[in-house]
Amino acid sequence: MMDDDNSAGTASRYLSWWLSPGSESCCACEAPVHAEALAYCTACDRSVCMLCYDDKAGHGIILCPDCRREQTEGSI
Repeated sequence: MMDDDNSAGTASRYLSWWLSPGSESCCACEAPVHAEALAYCTACDRSVCMLCYDDKAGHGIILCPDCRREQTEGSI
């Protein structure tokens, strides 16, 4: 017979790793995140979290807030 308390603790330990602060940080908001949760800016290659990057209308061109701002200012 399995010990339900032990298996529940083991499952939650492995399933919630992404909720804990990671060792990397977003260049824009400086939030501690896991490397697996970061994207990299197409223009400058800085790491940016999914809350801060702009995907340029879903075309796969990921821009950090600084590069997006530069691009927007340059096109005005």
